[in-house]
Amino acid sequence: VVDSDDLPLNVNRETLQESKIIKIIKKKLVRKAIELIRNLSKKELPEDESEEAEVDADGNVIVKEEKPKKVHPYITWYKKFGLSLKMGCIDDPANKDK
Repeated sequence: VVDSDDLPLNVNRETLQESKIIKIIKKKLVRKAIELIRNLSKKELPEDESEEAEVDADGNVIVKEEKPKKVHPYITWYKKFGLSLKMGCIDDPANKDK
């Protein structure tokens, strides 16, 4: 949801297609979205806590069940929205490289 004091109250298709304000808002929203995606992709995973191996009375190492591998949040996001991202690259060639 975008709130702007500059938008006209009377909104129709023609107004949306011709309005400079709408174009500026669209440009800024695209930049913000790209920045947020870039920051998400650079976010580091927290390191796993290293656990010490347990040894029983005979000196044998007790094997614990492996924890599920952590997935980076960007990978999870990309699986959900990757197709839309690719379609956006087709529709918006100006930001394709970003």
